Amino acid sequence: MNDERPNLITDLEAHAEGRKPLVIRLLQWKVVIPVMILLMLLVAPLLYRSYLLNGIPAIGDPFDVEAFGTVNLPDVENAKIDYEAAMAAMVPLPAIAGVDVAAQLDDALTNGWEHAGPTIRTWLDDNRPAMEQWKLGTEKPDFLYVQPKELSINTLLPLIQELRTFARLAQLETSRLLSEGKPAEAWVWARATYRCSRHLGRYGVAIERLVGMALHAMSIDSMMMKIAEHPTTTESLLQEMLKEIQEQYAKTPPTSTMMKCEYLMFKNTIHDPKMMREISNQFNQPAMKVQYEYSRVLGIEPQMSQMIAQQFFANILEQIDLPMHQRQRRTGHLDLFEHDPGKSYRVDRLTPDEIERHVMKSYVARYLLPALSQADTACLREACRQRAFEFCLAARIFQLRTGAYPSDANELVSAGILADVPADPYSPTGEKLRYRHAGDEVVAWSVGENGIDDGGGTLDAEDYELRYADLGIILGREKDGSVEAKKP
Repeated sequence: MNDERPNLITDLEAHAEGRKPLVIRLLQWKVVIPVMILLMLLVAPLLYRSYLLNGIPAIGDPFDVEAFGTVNLPDVENAKIDYEAAMAAMVPLPAIAGVDVAAQLDDALTNGWEHAGPTIRTWLDDNRPAMEQWKLGTEKPDFLYVQPKELSINTLLPLIQELRTFARLAQLETSRLLSEGKPAEAWVWARATYRCSRHLGRYGVAIERLVGMALHAMSIDSMMMKIAEHPTTTESLLQEMLKEIQEQYAKTPPTSTMMKCEYLMFKNTIHDPKMMREISNQFNQPAMKVQYEYSRVLGIEPQMSQMIAQQFFANILEQIDLPMHQRQRRTGHLDLFEHDPGKSYRVDRLTPDEIERHVMKSYVARYLLPALSQADTACLREACRQRAFEFCLAARIFQLRTGAYPSDANELVSAGILADVPADPYSPTGEKLRYRHAGDEVVAWSVGENGIDDGGGTLDAEDYELRYADLGIILGREKDGSVEAKKP
């Protein structure tokens, strides 16, 4: 009888357990843990998505994409047609075993025609038909390489890069003609290079615009400066040069055009599934790859990147075309614009700090967006070179006309050579370019990125940090690096 009692108790307990409500039975640990894991797996993606997207207002495209994305340009007006024909006819720099031909070319470009050996001279002669075709293209009114709406990070720019070679050939020809005392004929090739520089970036992204800036610098520093300093150059030729570069530079698109093209490139890239998969290959750390792929598979990307880009570009486009002294302070790693302190932010717009915080959450935005502030800096530096050279050309005209350089910048306006003293693109207060002359030397300069006037003393300091250097042009002095940098 005693032996049967434990079994009876066990049976009663089991019967009571079976009569418990279903909820109580489900709460037993063997059931709860798997259910909780399942719920976490279901909820985690939603929480992660909310974490990444929360606080990013959807504002739509920051400009009229449809109106901007298509450019109607007939072939007869598009320099691309002639540039492509010239590229097809171009003879490449020869490869000779045991000879560094590229170094020979650099020597000739740096030190003048007298340093051009037989190989380089032959290469120039072989390319004369291609150069003439290229020059025809520079006479065209416009240039369109790729429709803005078709741009992506995968857009190839072989023609854009090859135009550098034509600029080098033009520089060689300019040097040859100057060595023969023919500045007017040399100007033809300097002008072609300058016009080509204004074509690039007309409807393109930052890399295309940067190549145009490189050609702009080459045409001024390596060609027109030498023409202006040549002893046989006439006042009428200098006047023609000044008029030409003023008219052509006025055709340079605003910086906002480049930024809009960058936005379209970004937008097209993130909506291309293949490109989004390829971006994963840019991440070196396995954990970053896993997180990126997780957000992509969940559909968080590209939505998050697009919303962030809309805020990013909306911030930039509001002020990027304003003169420096009218812009609000730029801030943070992304160099975004602060808002007017007298106004509050719109409810659908993020502050620069908020934009930057969200950019750092997105691997795509973090990978593609930060470098764009450097493109704006490059545009400002180009404007400094342009205006300083206009100033120096005007001073040289004045010198040929009167026998001496002007002692004051306003004399150029009084003489009718300039309509006004050029503004300093970097001046935080809207001041004019600085100017001085001593003997046969003329210097025109901007205060540079730090906004501090160093008296033009840093113009020759190639190893000096750009943010501390004045920017400008020195006319009438051999660039031998003799000027010492002066830190503020």
